[in-house]
Amino acid sequence: MLVVVAGIALAACTGTDHGVRAGSATRVSTTESPPAVVPVDSIPTESVPADTGVSPGVDGGVEVGEGWPDAPEHGLGDPLYPELGAPGIDARRYDVELDYDLERATIAGRLNLLFTATADLDVVALDAEDTIEIESVTLDGESIPVVHVGDELIVEPGSPLADGSDHELDLRWSVTPLPAEGADGIPLGWFATTDGSFVLHEPDGMHTWLPSNDHPSDKALWRFTIEVPPGYTAVANGPLVEHTTLPDGERWIWAPAEPMASYLVLVLTGRFDVVDGGEVGGVSLQHAVLSADRAELAPVLELTDDMLEFFVERFGPYPFDTYGLAITEAIPGLAMENQTRSLFDRGDLLDPGETARAQLLLAHELAHQWFGDSVSPASWSDIWLNEGFATYGEWLWLDEAGIAPLERSALDALERPRAFVLTNPPVELLFDRTVYDGGAVVLHALRAEVGDDVFFALLRGWAAASRFEARTTEEFVTFASDVADIDLREFFETWLFTDRPPSQFP
Repeated sequence: MLVVVAGIALAACTGTDHGVRAGSATRVSTTESPPAVVPVDSIPTESVPADTGVSPGVDGGVEVGEGWPDAPEHGLGDPLYPELGAPGIDARRYDVELDYDLERATIAGRLNLLFTATADLDVVALDAEDTIEIESVTLDGESIPVVHVGDELIVEPGSPLADGSDHELDLRWSVTPLPAEGADGIPLGWFATTDGSFVLHEPDGMHTWLPSNDHPSDKALWRFTIEVPPGYTAVANGPLVEHTTLPDGERWIWAPAEPMASYLVLVLTGRFDVVDGGEVGGVSLQHAVLSADRAELAPVLELTDDMLEFFVERFGPYPFDTYGLAITEAIPGLAMENQTRSLFDRGDLLDPGETARAQLLLAHELAHQWFGDSVSPASWSDIWLNEGFATYGEWLWLDEAGIAPLERSALDALERPRAFVLTNPPVELLFDRTVYDGGAVVLHALRAEVGDDVFFALLRGWAAASRFEARTTEEFVTFASDVADIDLREFFETWLFTDRPPSQFP
């Protein structure tokens, strides 16, 4: 994710202060309201009063005190979000059907979830805000009871599920989605615009409108079937499989071929053109732009070709079959590395006077496709593996484009004090510039320590060996030492596991 923060300078070769800063899901510190979007500070954080207890189940659900089992231990124990995630299940495939009513801003949905039990289970607990109305639930074809306990959807099988067994959970549900404020203070979830919608899920916004195992450590295959009113377009991750004009609307089907973490899901509705960008090195490019912006944004779309070739040379083969840009009326400064199709606000890319800002955003989110999307963090305390790597990719491109010399970017970042140890970010500072700049500083120091050949071999090797996996910081430290053929633990103690790194690069 990327945040553009006013007052943090990106020094160009001309010495101009562009006042931009890159991250992953972007944080915003601008006074401008997004065009055609409800201003973020006016978005309610709850769509209904807070739930004070356990809601009744459906299809024979049991009221509390009438035999319902005690709530299970929930969450995966993430250091920052301990209650996030669904213990005991490995999601294999999400088949999502959505009927979005733009006028009422409501969703009627169906989720078919294939999963494997990774422990003996008496109940299945998915992440799901209690604003989601569950209409029916079946497990392996049998109707079963379900209740909401806080932000957990508790499903009780007719008999316990055995460790290693495969199952099919089918839910029909509806919701009036509203953005919720995350623990880090950032609005998350489904955002309605004046003529469509977009989503922002990092780190835990998926379950504000879709029941899921909402943790980056559990990747699965996804398929999206989305119905919208006549003349509208629905966009999701991966390639477009089918578009059908119905008597009362449009049906769009998207299906990425590779597993994906829930926070990387893209859903976009509005009056968009789906633009075929051809192929670059075997990668199919498919962009989504507002129809009115298509001509003006053509040079931005073409820039993706050069960036993709540049990063393939340094990071290794692009990890997915497709890539593209999704450009909409969102939040100024916001950019998000949704897998295979990064999200941007149109205003950040239309202004010809903001070339550095646009290229920074585009490069950062593309670099994330390797580092963050294909290789994801095993826990949110490992987020520097996302943001530090994407920031370094951003620096590499800005140097290549003649906008900001790499050494200048690195030295400027080194001079900024760290607010915390990179591997122990406070949840409210998950997207602080310490994570972005500090992580990139570690990588630049590592490059100086081991030399260019080893460094880029290390990046390519890490991306290849960890493809479609969730990894920890400790695994990266071990991998780097193996590739460099030296023990780098002392280096990482000096540069990574500290809030006071050296004042000069090796």
